[in-house]
Amino acid sequence: MSAQSLFTFSILAYGAFLAALAVLVMLTGRDKGNLPSREKLCREKTLGVIMAFASLIWCARHGADIFPGEKISSYFLPLALLLAWVSYFLLDFLPARGLGALSILLAHYHLHWIFALGAPVAPLVSATCFVTGTAGIALCGRPCLLRDFFRRAAESPGFRRASTCAIFAASIVYLYAGIYHLVNG
Repeated sequence: MSAQSLFTFSILAYGAFLAALAVLVMLTGRDKGNLPSREKLCREKTLGVIMAFASLIWCARHGADIFPGEKISSYFLPLALLLAWVSYFLLDFLPARGLGALSILLAHYHLHWIFALGAPVAPLVSATCFVTGTAGIALCGRPCLLRDFFRRAAESPGFRRASTCAIFAASIVYLYAGIYHLVNG
């Protein structure tokens, strides 16, 4: 798989994920009985370990580029596995942390490739990457914000509609950029 096709798949998958998240947020307020399941999702350790491990593997790959030679970088992959395992026992709100880390990494990745490929939608995608990356930083810093976000979406119809529209708008931007690259590849 070429780097360009991997980017296209990645941006389409992230756009689809954000569309699903927008639907999840919209459905949170329609039935307040769904709120406990959304709150449990924020603390689901297995899902969190999977996302944390994916983030740590990605960071280990970038760390291997920074440190030349095999002396230090050969420990990055085992260390990523160990840290993901330890995080299962020591960290709370692990899915929120994993989602935040993946949002930061994907924002950086998409920002790099959207300008490398010279797409006309690059300014719009870069603004969206800024917003999603900043949201990822906020989730990593205060992972309980995801739980509070779902609670607020359940309580306030205005907040639920505004946040659903914002997430769906980001989804449309990513999907449009992915479809553009798929067609004009």
